[in-house]
Amino acid sequence: MPLLAEGLIHDWNYILGRLLLGSAETVGRLIFGAGALVMLAALLLLALEVLRCWNAPAADTRAC
Repeated sequence: MPLLAEGLIHDWNYILGRLLLGSAETVGRLIFGAGALVMLAALLLLALEVLRCWNAPAADTRAC
């Protein structure tokens, strides 16, 4: 199967370059921001779970 792009450019690079028309930096920043928000949400959920277990009665430690 021949490459769609001219020269040695990978097909995905060619196709996305044509579709995004120079907004790759914006898309990259959005994806980076979404990833950072997911990681912060995971840390928040972990902290809430630690607090829940920390405040649990001693008899209920099997739930943690």
